[in-house]
Amino acid sequence: MAKTMSATDRVLEAADGAGLGPWSESDEINVGDNDATMPIFGVGLLVGCSAWFLVPLGVAGWLLRESHPVVGWVMLAVAVVLSALGLLVFGGALVRGLTERRDGKLLLHEFADGLVLERTGGRVYAVRYDETDAELFKYENRGTDETNRWIDWMVLLRFPDGTSTTVRGMHRTHALQRRLAQRCGTELAGTTITVSEAVDLRHAHRWL
Repeated sequence: MAKTMSATDRVLEAADGAGLGPWSESDEINVGDNDATMPIFGVGLLVGCSAWFLVPLGVAGWLLRESHPVVGWVMLAVAVVLSALGLLVFGGALVRGLTERRDGKLLLHEFADGLVLERTGGRVYAVRYDETDAELFKYENRGTDETNRWIDWMVLLRFPDGTSTTVRGMHRTHALQRRLAQRCGTELAGTTITVSEAVDLRHAHRWL
């Protein structure tokens, strides 16, 4: 779930400006979020490449437009429309994939009185714990074996500037989630949700 590291200079500067006190630890959170865009990119690439297979259809339609005008023009129109749609899907997937990978990793830096979020390819944001709303959730996860089940934890953090993020657990680890919830003044019992609800929360609250 987390990869331990140290705070960067710009993080320490932001924390000092917000009066967050001494640094305690830093972790990479939500590891693999960018990897989730790869299937979308793959589908877009497949659709975009398939547009080239419509070229023979368009050529055939062009050649038949005089001898068989109805058939020829229909074939040409179908080839043009489907090719355009394929290229649009490919372009959208390409832009999304490149944009999200450009944003970089998401790091969470804990200080005595607050936290700093950092996108390695983007911005930093410093906020006090007492200015952050937190909700703690738990849900049952399972492996490929039906008998292999465990409880995962996720904390949803809402910040004064209107942004938010989830910090989810993986591989049965949840110390960070519970610690953040406690520091933000949230009950540690946690609200039980389903895996699909956890996925929806994760996508709805992605910090950039």
